[in-house]
Amino acid sequence: MIEVEVNEQQLNEVRERLAYIKNGATKALYRGLNKTASRARTRFSQEIAKQVNLSSSKIKSKLDGPAQLFNNRANSNQLRAILSSKKTGTRMENFLTSLFPFRAGRPSDPIVVKVKKTPVKILSGFWVPAKNSGGYLIAVRNEVLRSQGMKNAINPNSRLPYTVLYGPGPGQMFESVTTDLGTELSEYLQKAIDAETSWLIQKNPPPAGDGTGED
Repeated sequence: MIEVEVNEQQLNEVRERLAYIKNGATKALYRGLNKTASRARTRFSQEIAKQVNLSSSKIKSKLDGPAQLFNNRANSNQLRAILSSKKTGTRMENFLTSLFPFRAGRPSDPIVVKVKKTPVKILSGFWVPAKNSGGYLIAVRNEVLRSQGMKNAINPNSRLPYTVLYGPGPGQMFESVTTDLGTELSEYLQKAIDAETSWLIQKNPPPAGDGTGED
């Protein structure tokens, strides 16, 4: 989860410029925050797509911002906007580069996936039916995962002798791109707040001057 917030300087500056408009500062700030969170949703999906073999549009569909969840939206009572995603992985068949199966079971040729830059053969992989979608999921027997030191991949709540494989999900990769996008989004937030402030001043001209407190 990523939170977009204003700093004290931004808050004071907007309050000073829009002091003559009732709730003007609050409105400029929460509109600017929501626009920045929406921008962050696009940019995070683009940057994560550079690291994993998923399209930015598919990643974006798994990220929730102010336009997707009401609780993520900044408003007059909450001057922060949120970008979030479930911290679950992406099912491994989304990274498939070999042929998709027509039935469950072990294929004649190894299953090949490309999570990052290099394709990987899952020599012990086989296909199991998905419960809801009607498709198939890539699985590996638990005894194989244990033998390869991958006990953490096994679902402890499942009694099945195999585990469905997952790759990284968008929510798990927030930290990998947050540092790179931090400055960019801070600058975008300032521009968004400035634009919303100017819009409010244009819609509600001050009695005198330009709303900045200057002569």
